[in-house]
Amino acid sequence: MTRNMTESIKKVLSKLQLSEKSYTIYGDKVSEHWLQYLKIDNKIHLFRDYYSAWLTYNKENNRENYLILVNIKINRIPNKFLQEETLNSGAWVAIINELDLSLKEDTSNAIIEIINSEWDINNRGLKQINIEREINGFNIKNCFPDICLYKIISDRFSKEETLNQITGIVLTEDNGYHLLRYTPQVLQEFKNTFQNGNENIPFENILVSYLASDFNRHSAG
Repeated sequence: MTRNMTESIKKVLSKLQLSEKSYTIYGDKVSEHWLQYLKIDNKIHLFRDYYSAWLTYNKENNRENYLILVNIKINRIPNKFLQEETLNSGAWVAIINELDLSLKEDTSNAIIEIINSEWDINNRGLKQINIEREINGFNIKNCFPDICLYKIISDRFSKEETLNQITGIVLTEDNGYHLLRYTPQVLQEFKNTFQNGNENIPFENILVSYLASDFNRHSAG
């Protein structure tokens, strides 16, 4: 089942309070194909506007798997199973639509500048907003949470159910994402479990423990 491109763009524009009768979001043929055929099979809502998600994309009858991270930055790609990809406008629109991402706070001035900027006009008479174009050092992507796209290049992760494990590997690479003051030994145990564990380990429960804010509710050991 393909996605309705017009409806997806309309939903993103509505978040910006822009009318689909006046504006659209520019995308080339590759972006259009991504917008049509991208599918989010599974997602994890970590904190407010922090997500990880498993994405599949059908390219020339080949299904490719991707990891989406929202508001999560990888300082070092772990274990060489991820390959960072450029986020095209079609994927960007689809992800905002599918995850229902909200605008960042205090973006009203940026949106006003976007509205007042000169844009190319398409054959339907719509102003085409280019998500890469900067206006006074700001572009439309800055109005929404940061989205990173990584292609999964290892056969080790081949099912949507492994998203909790992949997310755990990514988060334990940077100690800034846990809330409790774990000892270095406990942090290493978390990292080892996510990186070396087998499919029978309840990674969802371990991820919840890692992200817990209360020792009384979730045990770290």
